[in-house]
Amino acid sequence: MTIDYSIEPKKLPSETLEKLWMVLKVAYEIKDESEFDMSKWNSCLIGYATIDLWFVTRGFRRDVSCEYIPSYEVDGVYLEGFPAIEAFFDIDRDLACDLFMPYCMYASLSSCIARLEDFLKKSEKIS
Repeated sequence: MTIDYSIEPKKLPSETLEKLWMVLKVAYEIKDESEFDMSKWNSCLIGYATIDLWFVTRGFRRDVSCEYIPSYEVDGVYLEGFPAIEAFFDIDRDLACDLFMPYCMYASLSSCIARLEDFLKKSEKIS
């Protein structure tokens, strides 16, 4: 029996799709798979995004008090963790968890890339 770990495509705003494609671009730039770990904020897909210039210039970065947790400011309020992810990408908690807490916290970089890429291609067709 094979388990399907794909994410159900969703109709998303173009800005959300752009941001998610940028996460994928950042993932492609990770040179050493041993430096990727979905169980840790600093070395997961989001962790790499929070130190990428494209994301940082848009306000999505690592928290100033803890260099590993993603943060994003909305109307003067600093959000951290999944609330920051939800606000920056304009997605709900379920989708944030589906995208950034894969079926297995020990998923490989290549499987996370394939899963996100599959979701984005299918979502673009319906958006």
